[in-house]
Amino acid sequence: MRSRGLLVLALVAGCSWSFMDTVPEGYRPSHVPRCDDSWGLPLVDLLVAAAYGGATVQLYPNEPDCAAGEDCLNVPRIAAFILAVPALLHLASTVTGFVWTHQCAKAKRAHKRSAEVR
Repeated sequence: MRSRGLLVLALVAGCSWSFMDTVPEGYRPSHVPRCDDSWGLPLVDLLVAAAYGGATVQLYPNEPDCAAGEDCLNVPRIAAFILAVPALLHLASTVTGFVWTHQCAKAKRAHKRSAEVR
């Protein structure tokens, strides 16, 4: 049950936000950082954001389906706006995932340098 919840969270909010381990607060180079320095999750977020974004563009009609002057419910346009939300969330998760990856790699390099000095 928990894995299904994590999958739904990842599809709605972003893999980087859901699964990445970041550099802990108060990290010291003398300790091995337990964080993710792989680009895998941010790249997955980028692909999912592109898929949601592509679906948004495809659903957003250039012309409304109703005749001029009619009051109508434009379902494709509403669906496009609904799909734009997870697209933007995944894009934000992509950016933060790459930032966290960079911070982790930097912390691991600092730890390696501090270990070489000893």
